[in-house]
Parts: sequence; C-alpha cells; structure tokens
Amino acid sequence: MYSILCFLHVWQWNNWGPISETALKVFSNWDKSTVAMLANWSTITFVVFIFPICWLNYRYGLRVSILLCAILMAAGGLVRCVYINDTVFLALSNLSAFLIGIPGTLALAAPSVLAATWFPPHERTTATAFSQVICQLGGVGSYLEPLIVRSPSSGASKEELFDDVMMLMYICAGVNVVFLVMVVVYFPKEPKIPPSISSSMDNIDFMPSIKGFLKSKSAWMITISYGINTGVSVIWVSVMNIVIFPLGIDMDEAMILGVIAIFCSGMSALIAGRLTDRLSGHIKASLMGLMICSLACYFWLFLLTTNAITAMKWEVYVSITLGMSFSFAAVPLFFELTVEILYPCSDIVCGAFLTFLENFVGIIFLLIFFIDDIGYSWVVYALLGANAFALVPILFVQENYKRSDVDKNITNSPPISPTMSVPPSMKNS
Repeated sequence: MYSILCFLHVWQWNNWGPISETALKVFSNWDKSTVAMLANWSTITFVVFIFPICWLNYRYGLRVSILLCAILMAAGGLVRCVYINDTVFLALSNLSAFLIGIPGTLALAAPSVLAATWFPPHERTTATAFSQVICQLGGVGSYLEPLIVRSPSSGASKEELFDDVMMLMYICAGVNVVFLVMVVVYFPKEPKIPPSISSSMDNIDFMPSIKGFLKSKSAWMITISYGINTGVSVIWVSVMNIVIFPLGIDMDEAMILGVIAIFCSGMSALIAGRLTDRLSGHIKASLMGLMICSLACYFWLFLLTTNAITAMKWEVYVSITLGMSFSFAAVPLFFELTVEILYPCSDIVCGAFLTFLENFVGIIFLLIFFIDDIGYSWVVYALLGANAFALVPILFVQENYKRSDVDKNITNSPPISPTMSVPPSMKNS
C-alpha cells in the first residue's frame, strides 16, 4: 500500500514532462518553463511540509499520515478534470501539482520507517529499496503516457490532442480515488508482533531526534552528499526529453529511453539493497563505488552532448541508463547508513533531513530553467558536477552500525530467566 502511494506520487509529479510537446501545442499559454514549474511544485511543497508531515507520522503513526496523503492525491487528481479555458486550467494544474506534491514528503522520507516497523534486520535494506524501486516505476508510468497522449508529429488535430490530455487527467483522478478507498479499508498502524528488538524499543522523541541529527557530523556529511547527488540525478528525469532532444531523440524515443533507464535504476536499487542485507557492514564502501560508476557514466554523456566524441543513439541510451542505475542504487544505502549512525533517533527524522536537502537542491535546479536564454546544455554540466562533488562528504563519514549492533547483541545474548532483573524496555521486547 505504501509503495502504491510512492508510485502514484512519482507518476503524477512527472505527468507533464514526457508529454511536454503535446501540452505546449494544446495550451496556448504554456511554455517550457511552465512544464518545469509544474514539476517544481513537488519540491517546493516538500521543503515546506516535510517536517509537519513527519511530525504527524511520528505522533499518530503511518495509518493517519498515509490516509491524509491519499486524500490529497485524490483531490489533486480531481481538480485537473475541470476545463473552462486555458487560463483556468493552468491555475488548476498548478493547484493539482501543489496538492500532489505534499504526499511526496511521506513517499520519499518514510521508507526506512516502514522497513523498521514491519521487517526484521536482515530484510530492512531490501524493504527500503523495494519502496524506492516502486517510486522509480512511477517514473516508468509517466514515460508510458505517450501511449495515451499522442505526439504533435502523429498528425492528430489540436482537438484530438486535447482529448488525449484530458483522458490522461481522468485516468489519474480515477486511480487516486480508488487508492483512497483502499487506504480507508485497510492500512494498519503497525504489526501485532514487532519484527526485531530495536523496532520494539521506543526511539528518542521527535525534537531530541532533530537535535541529535544536528549534532552529528557524519549525518550532515551523508545528507549533503545525498542531497547534491540525488537532488540533481533524480529531478533531471522530469526534463530529460527536453535536454536530449538536440541529440535527435524525440518524445516517442524519449519515452522508450525513460522506461528503460527508470526500470533499470529501480532494479539496481533492489539488488543493492539485497546485497547490503546479505553482506552487512560495508555501506560506505558500496556508496563510494556506486557514485564513482555513476560519475563515469555521466562523464560519457557529457562527452556526447558537447560533441567531444561522435554521438550515437545507443551511447546516449547506455550512458543515461547506467548513470541513473548506479546513482539510484545508492539511495537505500544512504537511508540505512543514516539510520544506523543516528540510532536511537527517530527514523522519520533521518528521512526528513535527507529528503529535505534533496528537494531543496531540486528547487534550485528547476528554477534555473527560468533564467532567460540559458538553454539546456548546462544540465549535463550540473549532472557531472553534482556527482563529482557528492563524493567528497562521504570521505568524512565515520561508519558505525548502532541499530544492527543492538539487534545482534540482544539476539546472541543468553536466555533471560524469570528470576533475572529485566529493564522495562526488555520486558516490552
């Protein structure tokens, strides 16, 4: 259920990028900055609402926060089903992007919370990765939109293209309403039996967890690295088809490339998460290896876009797919390492800080599109620079595994006899 929320949010956050050519043709008051702004609402709302939504989750649990997010998704989908004229529809589209953006706080910040609440230690990173994989598949869903919305080059009239766009809006709204009903019917707060010792123990309260994060040098280093790397590498997908158009890749080909790249990056995250669970204790080294590989792939793309080497379409496909795959494979590892280092701070606070900086960087990235005559060639420079700079903070992270040590030490300790004095926390366990 949580993964479905992740899928719907990412799909509808990126509704307009893959069909931008058609949208610009149909709506007279739209331009490329409009498409960028509609994507940017998600990052703006994230920065504004991340800590209030995380506090709500900490105070009332996953069920209440997921239900609120489902209501916002349904409302965001329904308002776009109204068309009076281009001006009103643009306003409603911005309102929709605002409403759909708020659930992104939980979709992006809470995977480690869900994993710790429902899964045992040897499955936690895999569970974190799984929800992130579904997030990526939401991107696949958005790049399949050209199957519903035809390209202007198809020869369809403006009226037919408009009908295609509105059909997509109706489908999004319908799916969101169905999801809301599903959450109302079933979404438990927590399992009846905790899956691990650490999950049965109370974490530090919300505000002390924030203070604990702020005092941790390693947590800051991980957050800076994650925010810079992921804030650019993930957000650029929403404008990828605009960037690669000069390389001879149109909307339909961008759809194929987007589906391949996003699917492969999702699978890579799942593989990385599973390997981390099986081979615990090497997250920092794994992160650095993945980031170096991603940097090499984006350097290849840089050479192609600057005509330093002759650009072949297959090279564009491979460099983007591998670059995104290596970059996204690191996402669940960032989450798990942060939670391990800061334990027993609240998992939701760790996720909030990580994703706050990611979206702050995303805001800056998308706002650059509003600079007059800046073009799009700078995007590849940003990708390359972000991946290179993000490597530096990881070097200063002091790796430790506090949460895993708690589970291992208690699991391997002698059985507790009825006559022994047992602390209250252990009685609860």
